[in-house]
Amino acid sequence: MQSDKASPPENTVVLGREVLEQIWIDQARTQLPSFVTAAPLVAAQKRTPTADHWRSIGLIHLVITLIRLWGHKDGRVQEMLHNYMHLVTAIHITNMRSMSKDKIDLYSFHYEEYFRGILKLYKEARIRPVHHMAFHYQMLLEAFGPVHSWRAWAFERFNYTLQTIKTNSKFGKQRLLDLSFTSF
Repeated sequence: MQSDKASPPENTVVLGREVLEQIWIDQARTQLPSFVTAAPLVAAQKRTPTADHWRSIGLIHLVITLIRLWGHKDGRVQEMLHNYMHLVTAIHITNMRSMSKDKIDLYSFHYEEYFRGILKLYKEARIRPVHHMAFHYQMLLEAFGPVHSWRAWAFERFNYTLQTIKTNSKFGKQRLLDLSFTSF
């Protein structure tokens, strides 16, 4: 059994500075296809990452780095990697362009394994509403088909546009000014 020197204790953060630096190194080395939005090389930049950035970080860069760093280890780190890979697999299944009963069952299996892993590995973590909501994806996939046909990317893009508007923390005042000039 190899040393788990990089293994975080059970009551601390999962990814420390060393792992983040390795992610950034791997990210700089990775060539992405043109249809994938590349995330900023350093997550500590001033701008907020978009949903596309988080998707490429979580589904590409974390997978590459965590497999490289943790794939040959035993114990808790390997359990954490397997747990994360259940989540990644569930997400990939929901993003497929076609859906079948077998794929929906596979999604349910991987998400349930991921959730069991959270409960076992991260006892200090709080369960969030999104964890509960993801259990309902099986029903949504059966009712509506592939997620790409009913997800809200357009709304996320609109929210991003709204977030880029300079308001100087004065919510609503710009609209009042617009109304006062247009009412003449």
